[in-house]
Amino acid sequence: TVQTTEDTLVEEDETFSVSLANPTNGAVISSTQGAAKGTIIDDDDEIVAVATLERSDTFGIFTIRGSALKVTLVEHGSTQVNELGVFLVDNAQGSINGIAPGASGYNQAALDRAKTQSKAIFSVISDLPNGFNSVGLTRLLGFNSGEHLKFFLIKDGTIDSYQSGQTPASNILFANPSNQRITGSSTQGFTLDWEDGTGNSTDFKDLIIKIESTNDDLVLGTNLQGQSQAEIIDLSDISGQVRANFSVFREASFNNEVYFYEVDSVNGQIGSLQANANNRAAYLQAAINNLLKDATTGQTIKFAVSNQGTQTGSATINAGSIFAPMIVINGTLSELMDNNGDNDPRVYFPYLGVNSDGVDHIRLLGNNTFGFEDLPNGGDRDYNDVIVKFNFSSIV
Repeated sequence: TVQTTEDTLVEEDETFSVSLANPTNGAVISSTQGAAKGTIIDDDDEIVAVATLERSDTFGIFTIRGSALKVTLVEHGSTQVNELGVFLVDNAQGSINGIAPGASGYNQAALDRAKTQSKAIFSVISDLPNGFNSVGLTRLLGFNSGEHLKFFLIKDGTIDSYQSGQTPASNILFANPSNQRITGSSTQGFTLDWEDGTGNSTDFKDLIIKIESTNDDLVLGTNLQGQSQAEIIDLSDISGQVRANFSVFREASFNNEVYFYEVDSVNGQIGSLQANANNRAAYLQAAINNLLKDATTGQTIKFAVSNQGTQTGSATINAGSIFAPMIVINGTLSELMDNNGDNDPRVYFPYLGVNSDGVDHIRLLGNNTFGFEDLPNGGDRDYNDVIVKFNFSSIV
């Protein structure tokens, strides 16, 4: 009998050999039976839910076995634009800072962790522009194998708006039998069916997602996505150039233009300039100075399309940097850059402090997929006024 030591890593089966040698007391080692080969079979599942999943206060706690979590949008029926988020809990029972589910203070601890340590998975919009299909959109998020996850839904808001105090804690839904159903298995992945409480229906079809564990590498450009106010593209760890294939969609009366610009950090800093209310004018100028250009043609890349139309294209981009989006509302970049300050259109960024209304105007809809709201103070909050979707590949 050979003992093995259990771990939680998803890995290949491993082999070992045992050979007998140096017999004593007249024993003889057979030339054909004196050696053996053993195999340690990996028994770790990709994603494992707690055993008492639907009958205890640990409902909705998952343990990941792998290096990344893959979330796929299967169906959505809500009239609201909700955001799905996830954060780590301390163990498979769902404890937070030593507080067990159901104990006094647990709900507040969960709200605090959702505010300070969560990752945005994606927002789901209800009014889709022509040509854009959100079903099948995916997000890949990096985690360590063995970490324990808790999902939550923000009704009609985002993690960013919750952090800034614009969305109340009452809009946060943690999984329980009244708002979430789970089907599936540890080997095939789980389907989470959400009920957000809107309308008269209780069919648990307001949001349906599939979660799986995977050892796939993160999608190029997405490493920082999901952090606070991080609707950005991260190519900072890529050398050389990348090919950017993109699609642009629109459902808006305004003729908007979207651009991307280089920043020096995840929080939007440009040089020593912080993205906050004190620096709005200077920050806008710095962003214009850093606009993303096609490395081949030297032309600034503009993302714009007619209403209900679709624009597709490609560009070569110099990697090694982080790029953030900005939307020019019902105007043009030329109007921003001329000497007439009276015709300057409004501009919104991912960073709430630098926006004139302090509101979240850009949402993450999937890997490298961004939805924009063009009306002040959030307007109708449909985030479909412009949608830009990228697919990046390294140029060898």
